[in-house]
Amino acid sequence: MFSLRLKELRQKNNLSQKEFAEILKVSTGTVGNWEVGLREPDFKMLMKIADIFNVSCDYILDRYSNEEDPEKNLIRISVSPIENEMLSEFRNVGKKLGPDGQRALISIANILHNKIQ
Repeated sequence: MFSLRLKELRQKNNLSQKEFAEILKVSTGTVGNWEVGLREPDFKMLMKIADIFNVSCDYILDRYSNEEDPEKNLIRISVSPIENEMLSEFRNVGKKLGPDGQRALISIANILHNKIQ
């Protein structure tokens, strides 16, 4: 159930409802309503929550029963620490730049890749 999974993730990451609400730019009451099951976030907010906790939306929505293996359909790709840092920075910068800036960053990466070859 979403409400329990959200609360579990928030607590596991040592965030109070207030701190989590501030990160999401919503009220503490909104987070509280999500956690007791009175309300649910929209799709955009669900994706933002998944990004914050670095989990899938499927995980947050608790789509797997005890009998199912949530790992069975996931493709795991090994990422080195430097690749993880690069991805993190790319996400942070990309969020600030928007779609056009993101495309520009991809173009720059492609230019660098072609020069190295």
